[in-house]
Amino acid sequence: METLYLFSYLFMIFFITSCVGYVCEVVYCSIVDNYFEWNRGFLLGPYVPLYGVGALAIFYFLRNYYDQPLALFLLTFFICTVLEYVTSYVMEKLFKIRWWDYSWLPFNIEGRVCLLNSVLFGVAGLVVVYLLRPLLLNLFNHVPPIIMISAALVFGTLFLLDLLFTTITLISIRASITDLEEVKGDGTGKAKEQVLEKIRKNVVYILRRDKCISSFFVGRKEKIKMNEIGKYTEKIFEDIKHIDKSSNEYWEARELQDILGYNQW
Repeated sequence: METLYLFSYLFMIFFITSCVGYVCEVVYCSIVDNYFEWNRGFLLGPYVPLYGVGALAIFYFLRNYYDQPLALFLLTFFICTVLEYVTSYVMEKLFKIRWWDYSWLPFNIEGRVCLLNSVLFGVAGLVVVYLLRPLLLNLFNHVPPIIMISAALVFGTLFLLDLLFTTITLISIRASITDLEEVKGDGTGKAKEQVLEKIRKNVVYILRRDKCISSFFVGRKEKIKMNEIGKYTEKIFEDIKHIDKSSNEYWEARELQDILGYNQW
């Protein structure tokens, strides 16, 4: 029971801070871009796991620095920068897509991390330790163990299902794009059309999924039909393909936004 409670305790810290990070990112990006931008991250739910992992790291690896704000800021700056870089790299290798690109900002490293975001991570670390952490500890101290475990099971199940279905869809899209590369020389074009049909079906799924949530948040009601994305052909994917220094192919999420039905980033 104690082990189950401990895992539930850790998961709820992860989940709540992921949600808080999501809200902060939505507010910040909406102000900067001057329009409401609800869809952050690659999962469906209102959470960004990167923030949850970062918060857990701060909670349990930086406890000896809670009374040293400058050291806490610098360590959070470093840890979260490394975490963001590694996350970007791994996701690109897995799905051949970049979800963010800071190439247009000064002091960036391969567009994966930048000085501005790292500074914001450092500030967020101070907020987490000196504001959010006391609130969470006080809240958890008043929550009965059975409630904590039940909440963790419910939210954990929803999170894992979200992660599973999103990952399966993205892997399918990557496999379809890879197949498209392999059938370039097909004389009849039949193989190409079959691959493009698979891509269209996956895109329709993402459009329906995300725009359903978009309708809930911002009142947009849109009906997605297959012919809405019928114009996307092999040339579309070729035109927005990038190749890194190691000759690996990848696609920018910003450039895929039109294919996925977004008018704004």
